[in-house]
This record gives sequence, structure tokens and C-alpha cells, in this order.
Amino acid sequence: MTARSRLLMATSGLIMLGLGLPAQASHATHTTASEACDAKAGDPRDLDRNPAFSPVNLGSIKIGEALSACREAYRERSGARQTYQLARALYRSGAPARALAMLREAASGGHRLSAQLLATAKDDIAQIDSVFEEPLRTAAVAAPLLSGDKDQDSTR
Repeated sequence: MTARSRLLMATSGLIMLGLGLPAQASHATHTTASEACDAKAGDPRDLDRNPAFSPVNLGSIKIGEALSACREAYRERSGARQTYQLARALYRSGAPARALAMLREAASGGHRLSAQLLATAKDDIAQIDSVFEEPLRTAAVAAPLLSGDKDQDSTR
């Protein structure tokens, strides 16, 4: 028996046992609601985004999948990042008032981008479109929030 024949037999044996790599890799995508939310609604602008998943532009969010995943993550109290991602999915679904409420909650939970967006929108529902649909225009508005110093003196 040649080395090639032995290799073919060993490979076919592994496949028959169900140990093939493609089958294993397909289960390694996301195992928690938090990871599913990251995969379905992670914002490319978010420095706190889970880098294990590709970012999702607002227009590319699949509303049903993102809402389902992010609502489950929210129910599990996964954190401020998932609350922000739920806000994006809600906004995309046509619920700007609910999105603003989630944005406020994410910002109060310490999510930096949420705080910046909330400051940019001046916490006003009339301004919500600008923060979700346009690139960040006023990074300077939230610089103290991003640095973690809410009482930062502007003269420094």
C-alpha cells in the first residue's frame, strides 16, 4: 500500500466519523446571544465592537435577524454594546423613538460611541437621523465623554 492510499483511507475514515473540518467550523460562528448580536449589528464606527465579527453598515442590517439576536442579548443583560446594537436595529426597523431610548441606556451604561452619538444629537428625537445615518460630524462635542472625564475643563 502506498503512502497516498493510506492518506486517502485515513481521510475517508475521518469524514465517515463526522470529524471533517468544515462541519466543525460551521458551529464556531457565534455561540451566545451577545455574539449573534455582534455578528448581526456591529457598527463599523464602534471602537468597542467585537473584532471577531465583520462590521455591519446600517443599510446592511437584516432587521429580523438583528432584532432577534440583540433583543435576546439585551434580555440576558449582555452589556451596553449590545444595547447600542439593539438601538441600531430598532432604528433600521423604523422605530426611532425606541432606538433613542436604547441609545440613552447604552450611553448611561458606559458605551462610548452611544455617548458621542447622543451628544451629537443633543438627546433630541428630531436629530436621531443624523447620528444613525451620517458619519460622525462633531467628534469634539463628545471628546470629554470619550476620555472618560465628564468634568473635563475645556481650558486644559
